[in-house]
Amino acid sequence: MDPALAVEMVERCLDVTCAIDGEGRITYVSPSVTDALGYEPSDVLGRSFLAFIDPTDVERAMAVYVASRTRSEPDGAANYRLLHADGSWVRFDITGVPLDDTAPHEDFVLQLRRGQDAHLLTQLLEGLLAGADTAEVLAPLVDFGGWRSDQYLCTVVWEDVNGVLRRVGDVVAAEICGLADVDGPWRDALQAGTERIVDAASLDAGLARHARDGDLHTAWIVPVPDRRGRRDAVITVWTRRVGLAVELTASWVRVLRDLVEVILAWRDSLERLEHAARHDDLTRLANRATFAAELAAASGGEKSLLYIDLDGFKPVNDMHGHSTGDLVLRAVAERIRSAVRPGDVVGRVGGDEFAVLCRDCGRHEAAAIADRVLAVLSEPIVVGATTFGITASIGIAAGTDAEDLVDAADQAQLLAKRAGGDTAVVHDAAASDVPSRE
Repeated sequence: MDPALAVEMVERCLDVTCAIDGEGRITYVSPSVTDALGYEPSDVLGRSFLAFIDPTDVERAMAVYVASRTRSEPDGAANYRLLHADGSWVRFDITGVPLDDTAPHEDFVLQLRRGQDAHLLTQLLEGLLAGADTAEVLAPLVDFGGWRSDQYLCTVVWEDVNGVLRRVGDVVAAEICGLADVDGPWRDALQAGTERIVDAASLDAGLARHARDGDLHTAWIVPVPDRRGRRDAVITVWTRRVGLAVELTASWVRVLRDLVEVILAWRDSLERLEHAARHDDLTRLANRATFAAELAAASGGEKSLLYIDLDGFKPVNDMHGHSTGDLVLRAVAERIRSAVRPGDVVGRVGGDEFAVLCRDCGRHEAAAIADRVLAVLSEPIVVGATTFGITASIGIAAGTDAEDLVDAADQAQLLAKRAGGDTAVVHDAAASDVPSRE
């Protein structure tokens, strides 16, 4: 083979090739080290190869290195963690062989290949089980595909639990990776659930301009099936050279598509479980434990607490059954939620008892909120053929100490109940006529 061609093949390879001398110093490294580990070749030349290996693997690497130097045929690849320029660790399968089998004590050639799928899947599972952010879990998958920044750009776009579109991968204009809701092949592919391959020249003027600005030529748009009832995720692979076949990435894109589908379904299930653990099953409001945690976390600054007890709710269950009572409670919860401010925490803290935490809120604003709650509850609630009139007794307390607020709001609510209900009372620390709960 032409030596110049051989050098070009090494330098264009996605794997990293390096040579080390008899003392383990790096004497050559291929340019792909920049994509793989974040270093410029000049950053590593002359340094000991062992300096980049996880310290827990150095002894094993030394033993393998010494044994390999006596043979001209490479052993099977050994897996090590190597230090990335950003301080993280990346797994590689490393194969070594003497450069000259007649002088095995001289230069030694190492071939570094990103770790096999098993290591990636281990990392993926560790991230999922640890509750890592979805972007943290997806990013290594996109990176592992072997995208070369001089040949391909890849992005994954998905909708998170809050309805926000997010992405991982290479930086591509939002309009040409599915991140922006614009007319074009991305919307068509998502709506139809089918893949599209499009040339930049075939796009409308605006999208084509974004492609030209990024020196992009052909896009492969791959929708990811959605199990979550939300917008599908989408994978986009762009080529950066004219005539380069985008389908060359097909095998990994298929794997990536399947893994993205599984990861998003997993996270959605986890989010539903976490939501169920923190919320009341009937009303979907914060449950008692969650409300207490929110109140305890609201440290510093003035805040107000509304304690709401429905008046005479027990006959609803006794006369019409618990299923009807549940529907009334759901309606009450929705009405309370509609009357408070955005960001206020509404919880169901008992059978027919509710509470509202209002941060950065004094007693006067809290009283206004309580008046709105009473107003919305005064509207009839219709369940089937029966109309219910629901009222409430509301106790209001304002201050900075969470524990004091609970006692004060409870005492004020008892006063509201004693006054006949359908009213709100603001706690007065100076008042002495406060009933006790027996």
